[in-house]
Amino acid sequence: MNQKKPKLSLIALFNSQPQTFRGVVWMLIATFAAACQNTLVKFVSDDISVPETLFFRSIFSLTIFMPVVIRANFTPFKTDRLKLHCVRGSIHSFAQLFFFYALAITPLATVAALNFTGPLFTTLMAALVLGEVIRARRITAMALGFTGALIILRPGFIEMDIGAVSTIFSAFLWGISLVCMKFLSRTESSLTITLYGLLFSIALSTSLSIPIWVTPTWEQLAWLLAIGAFNSVSQITRTQAIKEADISLIMPLDFTRLIWVASFGYFLFDEVPDGWVWLGGIVIFASATYIALRERQVRLEQEKQVKK
Repeated sequence: MNQKKPKLSLIALFNSQPQTFRGVVWMLIATFAAACQNTLVKFVSDDISVPETLFFRSIFSLTIFMPVVIRANFTPFKTDRLKLHCVRGSIHSFAQLFFFYALAITPLATVAALNFTGPLFTTLMAALVLGEVIRARRITAMALGFTGALIILRPGFIEMDIGAVSTIFSAFLWGISLVCMKFLSRTESSLTITLYGLLFSIALSTSLSIPIWVTPTWEQLAWLLAIGAFNSVSQITRTQAIKEADISLIMPLDFTRLIWVASFGYFLFDEVPDGWVWLGGIVIFASATYIALRERQVRLEQEKQVKK
């Protein structure tokens, strides 16, 4: 008698696929989860303040993260660089606050498009603070990226949107935060950096939330927990995507985040992004992607020279 082969579960079937395919799927999940988080932040903003939203998201993320800390015997708490953790955690928290504020008052697609300037500011800060050498091609890409931001903002032609400016400032602060992270990574583990980032985020958001605290209803609490869940899913799947597939394939897929939020904005908030947002977003994203790929190429070349 012919024996039937056992059916593969969905997880086993997925794991049997090529790494490149899995990386693409993980990245698409990451961008979708990030878009869901941003949409929910905007959705709850009418009833829950921005600091309180960040507080609940940070609390939820810390709850997920604590089992990892416990398995590490609480060693991530050990540090000799508490002041720099405080600086980095505070800057990163303010970057999140300005980003959430922008989501609350600005069309989702505009925020997503301008948020692509983050890697541009990181490269600029690394050159100014860390003394990293950036040559003509990356400088040109940075200039084009910031030109893309001007295409969206169109200063002098339309009134400056405070939400759009908040997004740019958030990206600027995020760039400084990543430079601080580079300093910390020389002596600190990623677990320690993440842990203290969450702790200072909770401390700052708590102090800002208390004067304007609104106890959420059970329904609102569910939405706030969903924000935390989508944030965690986005970070985990993005990390897995980079692990599974080459970054040259993964990076272009990040643009789907703009497509997701534009769709959510249209169907849920009647937002219709104009052509300038799409054009500026494409220019910013293309320049940021080029910089990321160029930095990777330079790093690989340096590693080859060291091996020689």
